[in-house]
Amino acid sequence: MKNLFLIILFTLLSYSNSLFGQENQWPADLSLMGNAGFIVSPTANISADRYISVGLHLVHEKAGYTSYSKQEQSAEQVLFTTIGFLPFMEVTLRLTKPFGKQEPRGKYGLGDRSIFLRMQVLKEKEKLPAITIAAHDLFSTVSFFNTVYIVGSKHFELGANFIAHTSLGYGTRLRETRAEYLQGIFGGVSIQWKNLQAIFEYDANQFNTGLKCHLWKKVFLQASALDMKYLSGGLALQ
Repeated sequence: MKNLFLIILFTLLSYSNSLFGQENQWPADLSLMGNAGFIVSPTANISADRYISVGLHLVHEKAGYTSYSKQEQSAEQVLFTTIGFLPFMEVTLRLTKPFGKQEPRGKYGLGDRSIFLRMQVLKEKEKLPAITIAAHDLFSTVSFFNTVYIVGSKHFELGANFIAHTSLGYGTRLRETRAEYLQGIFGGVSIQWKNLQAIFEYDANQFNTGLKCHLWKKVFLQASALDMKYLSGGLALQ
């Protein structure tokens, strides 16, 4: 996991310099969970209509969500596709499986499958934030990511090609869940310079930090430290 983090970090820093001449506009940034967001915390940004992204993220074993007990903790691999349809809707389909550890036969099957549904009810205006409501993992038999939330986001131009993106939201669960995912107040801030972003967030459970970068407007990389110490990351094709 540490080697993966270092490779992603090196790639971010290596390619960002050569791509800084590009415009700041690109598809919605993806979180480690696959939906539009910072690292774990979602934002009110929404994927554009007819936008499709597929990706693979790896999560450190100490920061995963789908272990049944501490004795069974392992790193997680997250396969996902995120689709924007209509100007205000986004759906993320996720498959989460143990990674790097032999799993008991039949214990996890295909893995944890979940659906995230998000709807932007207010677009960002000059003086008003964007507002999005969402429901995650409502239909799973064993729920790890069950939450409903509302989140607001606002961008601020700082000059010299710097843009700040702030977000604040609140989530709660509709039924029992095995993981404390977005239960309470969450939010964060990112500072963007051209194609590179630095992020700091609170995900209602812990603080996280990370870097993101877009390459050639089609490849999206991110490297993060969950709980400020557990290295995770991945890539997506947009």
